[in-house]
Amino acid sequence: VSRVEIQNIVLRFLKSYISSPAYLNQLLDIPSVIEDSIQQRYLSLFHGILVYSQDINLQMKNITPSQLLDLLKSVSDLTIRVLEKLNDLMSLENFIKVILKLLEHKDNRIQRQALAILNSKLEYCEVKEPKLIKSFVDMTQHLLSIISAPSEIDTKDEESVTNNIVTKQTAALSIEILGRHFASLPPYSDTFVSLVPVLVTSLEQPTVEPQVKSSVMLALATLTAQLGKVKLLPHLNNLFPALLHTLTATIPPTFQASDISTSAKKDLMLRLSSLSSIRVILLHTGQFITRYFNDLFRALHHPILLTDTGTNHVVYTEVKDILGLVASTFSVDQLVGSVENTYIYLMENIERERKSLGGSEQDKQQQQQIWSESLCVLFNFMGKVAERMDGEQVKMHNMLMNKFYLKAFDFCMIRKDIGENCEVISSWFIKVVQNIMHNFMKFVMKLNEKLFKPLFSMIHNWAQLQFDPSETSITLFSQSSSTVHPNTNRWLFFYELTISLTNSLRSIFVPYYSYFINHIISILKISSLNSVSMTLLHSKILQSLTLCFMHDKSQFVSADLFERLLHPLVDLLDQVDDNASIEEEDNIPSSIPPTEEMEDNDVYTTQKYSTRMKLYFIPCIVRFAEILNNEVLWKPLNYQLLLKTRSSNAVIRYMSVSTVYALYNQLGEQILPLLPESMQFISELLEDVDPRVEKLTLTLVKNLDKLLGDDGTIRELLK
Repeated sequence: VSRVEIQNIVLRFLKSYISSPAYLNQLLDIPSVIEDSIQQRYLSLFHGILVYSQDINLQMKNITPSQLLDLLKSVSDLTIRVLEKLNDLMSLENFIKVILKLLEHKDNRIQRQALAILNSKLEYCEVKEPKLIKSFVDMTQHLLSIISAPSEIDTKDEESVTNNIVTKQTAALSIEILGRHFASLPPYSDTFVSLVPVLVTSLEQPTVEPQVKSSVMLALATLTAQLGKVKLLPHLNNLFPALLHTLTATIPPTFQASDISTSAKKDLMLRLSSLSSIRVILLHTGQFITRYFNDLFRALHHPILLTDTGTNHVVYTEVKDILGLVASTFSVDQLVGSVENTYIYLMENIERERKSLGGSEQDKQQQQQIWSESLCVLFNFMGKVAERMDGEQVKMHNMLMNKFYLKAFDFCMIRKDIGENCEVISSWFIKVVQNIMHNFMKFVMKLNEKLFKPLFSMIHNWAQLQFDPSETSITLFSQSSSTVHPNTNRWLFFYELTISLTNSLRSIFVPYYSYFINHIISILKISSLNSVSMTLLHSKILQSLTLCFMHDKSQFVSADLFERLLHPLVDLLDQVDDNASIEEEDNIPSSIPPTEEMEDNDVYTTQKYSTRMKLYFIPCIVRFAEILNNEVLWKPLNYQLLLKTRSSNAVIRYMSVSTVYALYNQLGEQILPLLPESMQFISELLEDVDPRVEKLTLTLVKNLDKLLGDDGTIRELLK
């Protein structure tokens, strides 16, 4: 204790003396010869006190709490303050000398503290003298030897291992700081260029600790930014693959959903460091590394990197930043090939999860959903690419984009054929389909009519293809001989697409219905819906037609088309399910939904007859009548609907009355001239054997009374 107390007194005296105003004033007037001598004493003091500081710290770890421990803590704090004062008093030349001397010390704890002091000095001290800059730059070789030095430490001694790792990390940080300050200066850039291959080699060494690799990658990122593409170009073919390999090495070949949120801390650190370095390289020398885009895109779209939860949020944000940078920097022809390969890679993984033998069906669905999120990120990326394309780029690269999206549309084939017992298609499938639509529309909005017309023709031809597994190396669906049309999946997607196109392009798109109106009529004429797929296809066709009628400004719906559509449309009332029932709580819509509400998320779910009629059939008939705006054409439409009220099936009668009610409610007084010929049917319905049909007819009569403005008029007509 007495020895430490004496050391404490000496240190206190030294601190007070070199901080005193009297001493500092003397330094202003001393000759240069004496100043050199004083600087040498500073040098010796700094070195000795730093070594002494480490001895004190070592003693503190080996004794139990006591009076001596408190005293040692006080001395340790005092040594730090003395070192700070000496650091301020020493010239930069002497500071470099003492740091170099300390870096050669065998104790890595002393090396680490010297490096920490060096880094602090570099951050806050501006160096302009060429001789001093050269001295600092020459120090990089010492730093490199520390990073590259093999570990000769007993791995059982955790403290020594930790000290060794932190020392190497600090040395890498020193290179990063030196590079930030001096690498861009022409006289010294070659020295920093020579560091790159050695640092890259350390990334490739499996024995180098992850923490050290992380710091090395940050140093390489800074050197990339400061040296520029010309100096760095010879080393890019080694540097970028090394960064990619470091990133992919943190991604397990197989994984479960739980692995995403429980990634090891060292993996997270390596991912973030490698991604940050990759982003810097893309920013400064991106045009020279497009050959690695296949591997880069695969890595960036792995689910492990795209989960925005917990500690992985920073990784997710970095990936999104990189994708945003790539989308805004590179041309379509540089990207499409890699994007297509990544799409195939993701689809292969979805298919692998679907066919895996182990695990429950729920686990398989969860794994497929995880991979589908990566698909959404990929399509969002292509949406960003489309958004930043100007007119000239669209002209040059529209065929590449067309080809990509036609390939992407094949995703709909992953939907297993819906049989009679299938309830709901997976939500992740619906999400990906909607994502494809959304981002495809971003591209469509960039096209003029000259470019859009051949694209839509290709889409129409794509929908007509009879899918054959030989089309692609991936078999992503199961075929069923019971399906009326083997390519129903394509047509379902096609009509979902027409809904998006009509909603966005409105009257501009309506003339394009001439491409597929014959197909619409042929599908509507199919009286036996022997699969849920065909029922869903009818629903999508009705949605599409409804939007067509709403936005028809070019008289597309002619008298001839009316004749062709009338019976196929009205006959849909007869396609009632065996187990269909009247549900009075499903009231007739008082008004037809606007365009924005026509898109629903239940496109791939089975629906009851009454729901289909309410959501799709009735709005379609009403919009059909509105666009006709012709009493001569209304008459056969009204009559055909009334004929359905004489069906032997009460459910059909109920929905027929519902449709007539909606027509009168929407068209109002315009359609009243047709009322006399409707009276016989209404009279019969008021005496219907089913009380629910009768009740609905009474509601219709009350509504007609209001339209006529005389409560007794309808009764008179009925008599």
